[in-house]
Amino acid sequence: MPPKGAEFRGRQLATLASQAHEWLTSDAYGDNLEKLGDDTALTEEQQHNVRLSLEDYEKNKKLSSSFVEELAKQTSASFDAWLRSRKENKFSIYEPELAKMIALKKKAGRLIWL
Repeated sequence: MPPKGAEFRGRQLATLASQAHEWLTSDAYGDNLEKLGDDTALTEEQQHNVRLSLEDYEKNKKLSSSFVEELAKQTSASFDAWLRSRKENKFSIYEPELAKMIALKKKAGRLIWL
């Protein structure tokens, strides 16, 4: 990807992440997972997958779409900074983006687990 395209690509990925988050946290999706969880016709492996999907659903419900979008943008910005930092062998390029990423991940942890 051209270096000047990184910001635009980050916005695209953030929009997709936000839309996917909205779908994966919809009440309809949660209802379907609940129904599948009660389905005795599923194999043990399928039941396990449904349980894991329901866990993810419940965790993701605790995050807003705007937060997911912000996290996706920062992930893209961090990756771009890491590439430039590695190329120039300068950690100082990556360091501020890494600090922002760590702060967002800590916030996500607090939102999900507290």
